[in-house]
Order: sequence, then structure tokens, then C-alpha cells
Amino acid sequence: MGTIDHPKLGKIRGTTNDDLTSFQGVPFARIPRRFARSTLLETLPSGADFAGYDATRPGPSSIQSFDAVRNDPGEQSIPIDRISPDEGLHQSDLNCLNLNITVPTFSLNGSVSMLPVFVFLHGGAFLVGAGDRSYYDPENFLRQALLSDPPRPIILVTANYRLGALGYLHSTSAKDKDGQPLIPPNNGFHDQARLFEWVKEFIKGFGGDPQNITTIGQSAGSESLGIHNLLSCYADKEQEDQPYRRSILFSGSLLCMPAMNPEEHEQNFYEKAVQLGVAVNGRTSSEIAQDLIDNVDEDAFRELGWCGAPCLQTDMLPYPAATLDTILRVEQDKPMSGCRRWVPEQLISSAEFDGGVTYHLVKFDPTRSQAHGRNFRTLAFRSLPSTIVNQLLELYSIGEATDDDATLRAINQLETDLSFILPTIFEAMAAEASKTKTYLQFWRLVNPFPGSFHSDSLEPGRYANHTYDIVALFGAFEDRLDEAQRCVVQKWRTRIIEFIHFGGQSSSCWQEWTEEEGTATVVDLRGTRTVAKGEYLGPKTRLGKLLKLGEQLHPVEGLDRIFSEVVRPYLLGIWVPDK
Repeated sequence: MGTIDHPKLGKIRGTTNDDLTSFQGVPFARIPRRFARSTLLETLPSGADFAGYDATRPGPSSIQSFDAVRNDPGEQSIPIDRISPDEGLHQSDLNCLNLNITVPTFSLNGSVSMLPVFVFLHGGAFLVGAGDRSYYDPENFLRQALLSDPPRPIILVTANYRLGALGYLHSTSAKDKDGQPLIPPNNGFHDQARLFEWVKEFIKGFGGDPQNITTIGQSAGSESLGIHNLLSCYADKEQEDQPYRRSILFSGSLLCMPAMNPEEHEQNFYEKAVQLGVAVNGRTSSEIAQDLIDNVDEDAFRELGWCGAPCLQTDMLPYPAATLDTILRVEQDKPMSGCRRWVPEQLISSAEFDGGVTYHLVKFDPTRSQAHGRNFRTLAFRSLPSTIVNQLLELYSIGEATDDDATLRAINQLETDLSFILPTIFEAMAAEASKTKTYLQFWRLVNPFPGSFHSDSLEPGRYANHTYDIVALFGAFEDRLDEAQRCVVQKWRTRIIEFIHFGGQSSSCWQEWTEEEGTATVVDLRGTRTVAKGEYLGPKTRLGKLLKLGEQLHPVEGLDRIFSEVVRPYLLGIWVPDK
């Protein structure tokens, strides 16, 4: 056991493992009722057997499928054999807003303070996940920081926020008797904002420096940070009052997950109410919402399926669409109300095969035809000019004789380029205009673990796929890496640790991205190195040719059209094949 006497929160009991002490399940916000906005918690309850808060057990995650704890990593070839039988079972509708803090044990005596703070937002498509999953075990990461020469100790914070319908269902018209929304939009993002407030207010009592906070998000967590990084409400604060100093975005952008406008959310609200067994005919939206609040068992939300869409045209997402064009226009000739990039520094990254995250959704969906060659070509020619389609098919090696599995992987690569890699590059372009210092990274280190992206049929060792970057950073499976992989990961991790401590501008490890130079960092089996823009975006590269195709289709909206009219509808199955 390790106990800290926090100057504002009182005694908190944690668990010590040699040089690291963890405080688990610490509540940071309160949810007054289902779908209500969360409010910051500024006190902690005392336990019956301890005059303080017992933080020795994980807190509950948001309601989600129990199978997600294994299916989510398993689909991305992340080992699942170390997941305990009870992992992921502890869930709650109203008590899921909790965090875990891991500190160097030597900091408990109060002799050390002002350590850099690292805050992690987990991924999971706004539908599943938790900050304390076993495959995010951070001990190797934190110990490498402690044992480096010189030592670079870090305080790590991981957290849970509301997911699925409980975090993102919204009705524009359902109001209470005072005219306040019963189901406001984007509760999950507002929960994250409460997390940032809590860390800023209380982390000093754990030995952390509230002026040296770095946030990291992966997948949906990365998209979340990208959204927070565009909010004028933070930009209008003095730097010392802003929630964090720098951010790291792994494989997630505005285009990562589908977003809906308020009208689409209203329609979705009625559809989900019916799915949950709530009567809608002849009733007002407020009556339906009150039923969802009071009378639907929390377990019903677990099997509701996908319902995690961010809501556009709101305080958190004030733009009309989540597109590549939106990323660029925030700071360019047509600035958007409510949007301004404010974070001083950011490291942004995408993996070479992030689109593999949808491979399993399509490949193993029993309701989907697997005739991908025929069906994708049909949709593409139906939606776009034939000259564009022919060039696109040639660029991604989708021929009439290409087998269906190879075609699906090619579509996944196109998805990767349009919704992960290019948004990352566009973010670098836009950030330069806003004076946000940006460091661009491409994750090309292949996943070494057995699984769907490491089999004879899928070319062993080829895929640098979604999720492996964050798992490699934290190091849960470091003992399973061969010497070559381990050496690359540890040297790369050292660079991340330097960034957390000092930022990129104070470290020789990172080179700032500029339009003129376009220098990026590549992480692959050859190590960590820098490359010039021509190597990843030159006219002979796949991305360079894709950019040209987009310009041919439309000077501004071409790439967004390819994605929104062909790639996303195909992968989500929201189109009707020819009979």
C-alpha cells in the first residue's frame, strides 16, 4: 500500500509496486442523472475502513458490450491471452467517470514535485474501451522513463468517459419544464473536459506540474483531442489557464468516426428509442426522453449497437461537416465561429494501415456480400466520373481479376489514406498557419503478433496496423518482442518521453513540420528516422497521386467526395447494390 495526503482531497490509499504507485478508480466528475452534463467533483468520499479514499481497485467503465474487452484488441492482432476473466465486467451508467494516476513511489513523501503529467484518452470508436485495459499496462513505459539517464519520471493519468448512446445520444427537441435539454449533445466530450479541469486543479497534490501537462489520444481518443484542440474557449484563456500544454494524436482525426448533424441526431434519437422498447407514437420527444432516463435498464444500452456519433453544429463541434476541408479552413481564409487552434505544440501520427480497423467489420459480417471487387467497382462508377474511378482503381491495384480479400484490403488502404494519413498531413498544414508547433510522424512498425494481420493469407509481418502504436508505447507485451523490435520501440519511446518533458522545440529528437521542408519522422524496423516531404507526398508517391485525383474531381472537395460518396458508404454498408 502507498498513501498520499493530498492537500485538497485528503488521504488517498493506492497500490505500490516497487518504484511505482497507482491510485485507481478516483472519481473526477459526477453525473446527476442519465444523459445529464457531468459536473466536476472537488471532494472524495471516505471509506468505512479507511479515513480517506481507497483507490486500490479499478473503477467502472461506461456501459458497453462485455465481449469488447477481447474483440476490440483481438481484431487488431493485439494479444488477448493476458486478459483476466473479470476484466471489462465492471461497468456503470452513472459512476463511470473515474481516473487512474500512477506516480513514482519516491514522490509520495512530498520531496519531489512538479513532475511532467501525461493524460491518456483511450480509443474504441466512442463505443467501447476503458483507460485501464490490461493491454495499456504502462509499467514498461513509466519504468523506462524512471531508469533513463538522466531519469525522466512521469505521472500518468488514464481515464474513462461516457460511451455509446449514454455519451452521444442527442435530441434537439426534448426539453425539461425549464426549457433545458434532456439529452444534450456530445456528453462524452464534455466528460473529457471535466477530466482536464480535474487534472489541472488537483494533480499538483500528486507531485505533478499543472503547467506541464501533455495529453495523448489514440483512435477515438485522438479524434477527441483534435476536437478539443480547435475550441476557441480554450484559445481565449491565458496559457497558464489552458488545460494542457501539448498533445499527441495517434491515428484519429475529424474523419475517423462518422459525425451527424442535429437533424440526423433527432432521427437517430427516435430510432434508438424504438430499439430500446420505448413507445414513440403520439408522444412528445420530451416524454420519450424522460422514459429513456427513468425506465430503461442500463443493460439495454449494452446491446444497442453502434450509437457513438459526435454531433456537429454544437459548442464542441461548431463546424458544419467533419471533412479534410474543415481541417484546413479553421485558420485559413474562412475561419469558423467557435474554432481556433490553441494548443502550443502537438505531435501527430498515423499508422500505415489504420484502415484495417474496419477489415473485420466487413470481412466477418454475415449480412454482407463478400464480392468486394464487383460491388466496390459498381458503387465507385455509380458515384464518380469513370475517368477518376479508373485511375483510382489502378492506383490501389483493384482490377477485375483481383480476389475479394485483396480488394477489401486495398479499400482499407484507401480508407487509411483518406481518413487517417491525409488528415494528419492536412492538420500539419493548417497548424502551421495557426502557429501551433507541429511534429509529424508515420508509424510503419509492423505488428509482430499472431492474428488476422499476421497470417499466411495476409502476408506475415506486413501490417503496421491500428492500435499497435499505443500498445507498443506503453509496453504491455515488451517481453514478446524480438531484439530488433524491442530496440526500435525503446529508442522511439525515449523520444516520446523527451517530448513529454520538454516538448519538441526543446528537444533535438523532433523537427518541426513546415510547408517548405515538410520533415516527418518514420518509425519502422529500420529504426526512427526523418524523411523529406517528397518521400511521402511527392508526385510519384501513392499519396501524391491521390491528391492529384482529388484535385481533378474538385479543387477543394474532391478527396472528401471520394471518401464520403464511395469509401465510407461501402465499408459501412449504407448503399444498395444493383439487383
